[in-house]
Amino acid sequence: MDFETIVNEVANGTIIEFPLSSPSFKDDCKLLGKFMFPEHGKIKTYCTGCKSKETFEVEEHIFSWDGDCITKRETLGINGSLVNGTTKYSAYALYGEESQYPSFYVEGNSFPKYLLFYSLTCDFDCQTNYVLLLCLDLTNGKMRLSKIGQIPPLHVVGNSDKAEFRPFLEEIDAYDDYMNAMKSHEDHLDAGACCYLRRVVTSMIKYYKGKCPEDIPDSLKTKDKLTILENKGIIDADAKEFFDKAYSNLSEGDHNLSEEDDGRYYPDFISAVDMQLEEETSKREHEKKKAEIKRRTNAVSQEIASKK
Repeated sequence: MDFETIVNEVANGTIIEFPLSSPSFKDDCKLLGKFMFPEHGKIKTYCTGCKSKETFEVEEHIFSWDGDCITKRETLGINGSLVNGTTKYSAYALYGEESQYPSFYVEGNSFPKYLLFYSLTCDFDCQTNYVLLLCLDLTNGKMRLSKIGQIPPLHVVGNSDKAEFRPFLEEIDAYDDYMNAMKSHEDHLDAGACCYLRRVVTSMIKYYKGKCPEDIPDSLKTKDKLTILENKGIIDADAKEFFDKAYSNLSEGDHNLSEEDDGRYYPDFISAVDMQLEEETSKREHEKKKAEIKRRTNAVSQEIASKK
């Protein structure tokens, strides 16, 4: 893991701990540096301006906690306010609106030793700007690096490789559910993430059900619907097994598993859904390519025939 991974893959609230007294202390410090500072001051991530993955230049601003205030840099600042017994701190740029940047809560009177504020700017002409907020503190003899938040959020910048799924997801009216699943996971609301993913799976089954020449009653159990779809050649045995297990597992995650278990299983849940989405997307791309080649071949045949 490194700084680029934190931006593209790590959810808010994730804590990485480093022991202060161990034979590997020096190595731990080097690793901590990789998390805090990008190599050569640049990373690759999705740019909302360019609509593609681009290189971003990273500028670090480190605030140290000093009594009851935070040292301010030239263009950055921190506000603090008490909300229901919990202190809410907001990082902001002096030239921007405070609401544009991540907020975070600190229980009681404790505060991170250091607050790390990053400004990321696209190297391309669009000059799109992102922000990232981390904190570094010392707790029980360990250094702890925590991800507080970023704008745009993880589910926007960290899933650019899944853009190819969007046309199919929109066709089956499941794009919002898919994005909400990732957003829920990012916010550590993994029972909600399971619920949204199950809705995606349900929409996919409904789509294949609509391709079946005979009516399949809604009253049938999901497993029986899948059996009919397999028998009619709408889906194959692998797809049937996927939908059956995915629906069952996600239902358990939504209703019976703990939030912690849902979070632990989420990578497997989303990977399974993505695999099926990738298969459907590849099939559609193949059909599109085949239709285009057929059209061009027919055009060539007609042109040759006209010369006789």
